[in-house]
Amino acid sequence: MGIEYRGMLNDNDILARELAKLGGLGGGLGGSMGAKLAAGFLPTETKSRKITVKATPERAVQLGFSALTKFGQLQAENSDESSYPLLKAVVGAGFLNMNPAVVVFEILGASVDGCEITITAAAKEGLIKQHTAEKAIQRIATEITKLAAAET
Repeated sequence: MGIEYRGMLNDNDILARELAKLGGLGGGLGGSMGAKLAAGFLPTETKSRKITVKATPERAVQLGFSALTKFGQLQAENSDESSYPLLKAVVGAGFLNMNPAVVVFEILGASVDGCEITITAAAKEGLIKQHTAEKAIQRIATEITKLAAAET
């Protein structure tokens, strides 16, 4: 199961594309095609974490944007199903931060105490687990928390 939002690329498609880029670095066209084919057979691990930050929804989106663009490449598009913007990026994680993970940042709600945020990540895992999705979430959550704390 992967992350799918209406109007967005499926995370499995994004992961296959990113793995094909990595395969192409090591093996040209054959490596690229082989990596993309292999990605179809690898299971997708999905993890999620909720965090709360003392910030307005607008500021929380800015924090999410900063963290995602620091560690990855933002993917265009937004979900119409949420009252807050949804951010999606491809972030490197796992061994040497080379394994791609699709990370989705979403504000669940806001109160006087701050914003509740969900960070969800999906990544392909082979026989040797790199815990890529968990590591991607950790990188993003740590950065958001650090940025929010620097403002107080």
